[in-house]
Amino acid sequence: MRRRYFIYFLLNVIAFSAVAQKPIYPSPRKTDVTDTYFGVTVPDPYRWLEDDNSAETAKWVAEENALTNEYLTRIPFRDSLKSRMAALWNYPKYTSPYKAGKRYFYFKNDGLQNQPVLYVMPGLNYVPMAYFDPNKLSSDGTVSIQSISADKEGKYIAFVMSKAGSDWNEIRIKEAGNMKTLPEIISWVKFSRIVWKDSGFYYSRYNEPSGTGLSTRNENHKIFYHQLHTSQLDDILVWEDASHPLRNFSAATSVDEKYLIISATESTTGNSILIQDLSKKDSKPVAIVDKFDSDFEYIGNIGNEAVFITNYKAPKRRLIAINPDKPAEASWRVIVPQENNILLNE
Repeated sequence: MRRRYFIYFLLNVIAFSAVAQKPIYPSPRKTDVTDTYFGVTVPDPYRWLEDDNSAETAKWVAEENALTNEYLTRIPFRDSLKSRMAALWNYPKYTSPYKAGKRYFYFKNDGLQNQPVLYVMPGLNYVPMAYFDPNKLSSDGTVSIQSISADKEGKYIAFVMSKAGSDWNEIRIKEAGNMKTLPEIISWVKFSRIVWKDSGFYYSRYNEPSGTGLSTRNENHKIFYHQLHTSQLDDILVWEDASHPLRNFSAATSVDEKYLIISATESTTGNSILIQDLSKKDSKPVAIVDKFDSDFEYIGNIGNEAVFITNYKAPKRRLIAINPDKPAEASWRVIVPQENNILLNE
């Protein structure tokens, strides 16, 4: 049976190849733009295509899409392949329950929905109810929920929303009991978590872009604190590092909301850590790890010690505790040493 399907597939490929014609690609104009790096001149003739808002760029993209679609429509087994893939993907998919106060939330996709739907249960023995369907937020189903986070009491839920797959996000807040949406909208959010503290939360964002800022390099990532029922204009700046504009920052809090943990990154690996004791008035974040050559993943707190999984001096990772009042490496406490197996946070 498998051999028969393979032969059928091979014949279709041969037949398609026989009728396929060499595509004629759009010819974008070339310019004389150059840059000089360390005495070497580097041409960049297509830099004008980086302006994704220009009519000329839009015309080139439309021509490329037309060429691609015309080519794809000539594949004889395309529809059968599409039908087979849809059949394989058409089954219910669930996430693990997320507890907020006394309620449990989880996402479910019935099968081929563009976006999973958020469900709620008052308790584990209750029948779940559809709570929030992001598919209704746009006609093409491209508005998605990137993440959700509830306050400790489960009264409010904040949503990180994305439109059309953009990295630029908005944060919206709803009352958990009646799903009433609060009026404030948190904009220009990117690479951010939502971390609750009292009646508000920490989040990460950039300054509002101006002009062609949406297509330029992102700089000066910052952490803010948003108080519920207030405007974003009143948000409190918690952390920035103007001397290192390309660093990214994310926030976390201990379960008792006593400590704020800030992770700073310069690339996809390695991070530094700062901790602020929120129980002390006018306290400031203090660096406890100031290098970027290892990963420190915050797990939680044991009293006044912050617990991390790290590959620092441990390629297979170990579990350590750091007291912010004694951040020197000599004072770190090893909870689980490196072993033969890799230590994971699952």
